[in-house]
Amino acid sequence: MKTQITTAGLLSVFTLTSLAGLALQGDPEPPALMVPISSTTAPVDFFGPAVPYDVPAPTTKEATAKRRARLAAELGDDVLIISAGEDIEGRFHAGALFYWLTGVQVPDAVLVIRAVDGEVETERLYLPPKDLSHERWNGPRLAPNKEAIAQTGIASVGKLKDWRSDLTGTEESPGLLTKRSPYIAGEDVDEFIDSLERKSRSATNLLRALAAVREEAEIAAIGAAIDMTQQALAEAFAVVQPGAWEFEAEAAIESGYRKRGAFGPSFPSIVGSGPNSCYLHYRSNTRQFQAGDIVVMDVGARYKNYCADVTRTIPVSGDFTPRQLEVYTAVWDASVAGAATLKPGATIRDAHMAARGVLAERDMDQYFLHSVGHGLGLFVHDTPGNRGELKPGMVVTIEPGVYIAEEELGVRIENDWLITETGAICLSNELPSAPDELIAFLQETRAKAAQKVAPK
Repeated sequence: MKTQITTAGLLSVFTLTSLAGLALQGDPEPPALMVPISSTTAPVDFFGPAVPYDVPAPTTKEATAKRRARLAAELGDDVLIISAGEDIEGRFHAGALFYWLTGVQVPDAVLVIRAVDGEVETERLYLPPKDLSHERWNGPRLAPNKEAIAQTGIASVGKLKDWRSDLTGTEESPGLLTKRSPYIAGEDVDEFIDSLERKSRSATNLLRALAAVREEAEIAAIGAAIDMTQQALAEAFAVVQPGAWEFEAEAAIESGYRKRGAFGPSFPSIVGSGPNSCYLHYRSNTRQFQAGDIVVMDVGARYKNYCADVTRTIPVSGDFTPRQLEVYTAVWDASVAGAATLKPGATIRDAHMAARGVLAERDMDQYFLHSVGHGLGLFVHDTPGNRGELKPGMVVTIEPGVYIAEEELGVRIENDWLITETGAICLSNELPSAPDELIAFLQETRAKAAQKVAPK
C-alpha cells in the first residue's frame, strides 16, 4: 500500500483501485455513485503481504514536541500528569494518550507538563533505571539518561522514583504542583493525587479533544490499519464455510494483521454466526458455521498506535436468502444515507437520524439497537461523540445494524470515513459492502481459494 497525503484537504489517497473519487461532498442529494462502493475486481496484490514500509511514522519526536506545545496552550497555567500504564504479561502497549505525547513505550513511565501563560515551562519524563537483569529477560528499554532526551526530545528526564516528590516539593523547594487542580491520567497518578486529598481534572477528555483532528501522518497510519483489516477480512471470507468454526475465521483475521506488520487487534474480534449475529459484542467465537447462517465479522487492526474498525456481514453458504438480502439491503441503504450527512459542522447524531429514517421506512428501526457510529483513531471509540461537531481531519465510523433475534438474523455494515473540507471519503471501500458486489467478491474469493488447494 502506498499512501500520499495532501496538506490542502487532509485527504488520504490510496493507490488501491477505487478510493479515488469517493468523496461525499455534502450535497443535499449526492450523485448515486458517490457512495462507498468499490469495484468487484480486486487488485492483483489484494491478498499479498502489505507491510506498508512507506507509511510515515506518526509519532516522531518532532510531532510529539508540537503536540506538547499545543497542550500547553490549552493548559494555560495548569499542570498535567500522565502515566504509561502497568506492565502485564504479553506485548506491552503504553496508554494511547501517553504515547501520543511522548512516543515512549516504557511501562510505568510518567510525564509531567507544567504550563505558564500557555507555554511549556517544565516537561519531565520519569523512567525506570537501567536494569541489566531486566534487560536480559525482556530486552533493552529507555532509561533516564542523555540518550532518552535525544530520543524523545523531552527537555528533562528524571528517575521514576522521584516523580511524586518532584510534584510535592519541600518547604525550601516548591514542587511542580500548583494550587490549581491538576489534569491527570493513569491509575498510579490518580491514587497519588487522591492521597494528597487534592481535587483533579480528567486529562483524558482534554487530550482526546486535542488529538481528534488527525495529523497527516496519523491519517496515513489509520489508513494502513484499515487496509490491513480489509485484507485480513478478505482472507477470512474463504474460511467461512459450512462446517468451519468461528474461531477459524478469527484466526485468519488476526494472523492477517500480524503478518502485515500490525501490533494486533484493536479490540477482541467479533465473529458471530446464526444466533450469535444478534449479539452486538459477541466475542466467544466458538460456534460451528451452519449452511444458511449469516455471519457478522466486526474487527480491526492496530498499527502504529492507531485503530481500524470494519464490519462485514456475509452468508455462510455463499449467497443471501431472499429474507437475508432484504435485511442486508435495508442496512446498506441506511449506511449510504448516514454517510451522506458527513461533512464539517455535522454530527454523528445527524448520520444516526438519517440511517434510522431509512430503517423506519422498512419497518426495521425497532431492531436498530445502537448508535450509527463513533470517532476512530487512538481508540476504537474516540472523539467526537454523538453530538460533537465534525471537523476536517477527523475519522469516524458509520455502522448501522439490524438484529432480529427471533430469526437469528443480524446484519451490521461498518465503514470508516475521513472528514474533509467539503464532505467525507471512505477509507474502507476496498472490501465491498454493497450487496451485489459483496456476493460477487465472496464467491470469487472462495473460487480462488479452492483453486489453490485443489490437487494437481
